[in-house]
Amino acid sequence: MKSGQRGTLQLEIVVQQYIMVRLKGLHFKKLVKTLLGCILSLVSTSIKSE
Repeated sequence: MKSGQRGTLQLEIVVQQYIMVRLKGLHFKKLVKTLLGCILSLVSTSIKSE
């Protein structure tokens, strides 16, 4: 399984979580923090795998 495919799959999960959070109506700042955390973890995993 290529790391690019794994990254895309994780990105889809992040997008789904984003939509769910939006539907729940949580605060925007909390949403941004969550998304930034997800992006940072994705970046760190992709750096480690190379």
